[in-house]
Amino acid sequence: MHVRTMHRLAARFFPLLLGLFLLEPTEGGARAGGVAEVVALSSRQLAGHPPVLVAGRVISVRRSPHGGEALVEDALAGIRVVGIDSAAQERVDGGRTELAPGDEVEVSGRAEAGDRGTLLRAERIVVRGRSPLPPPRRCDAEAFFAGHEVGRLVSMEGVVERAWI
Repeated sequence: MHVRTMHRLAARFFPLLLGLFLLEPTEGGARAGGVAEVVALSSRQLAGHPPVLVAGRVISVRRSPHGGEALVEDALAGIRVVGIDSAAQERVDGGRTELAPGDEVEVSGRAEAGDRGTLLRAERIVVRGRSPLPPPRRCDAEAFFAGHEVGRLVSMEGVVERAWI
């Protein structure tokens, strides 16, 4: 088997295996785990809108009349968190009340299938602190367009061959 093929298979199935063993119920019934484990939930699992709890860093916030959304990533993956304006928010650090890039958060809510992968519908957001954004991860175009870096802060290099205005 080609090394690149083995890498792709490992990247797809390792988070799924972790999800089977590391997502453990918390006191409130939510499954606590890393973002990669939540993103790896099957469509069958997502159909039940399981309660989950993840921790990570906010890398982007977008306000909208539909409740707003944020991208939250941990060391392994990123996830789109929707409904941030209607979720109960708590700040442990005593800072400003609006969620912003760089906030270290714990988000509890319900996982569901979205139009661009798994998303988390926030019910409660706890801001634990703040830190600078990490440098963007280097990403090749193939991985980006295949959807492997959804919800991640990435950088790419390339040549624009054609543009329309």
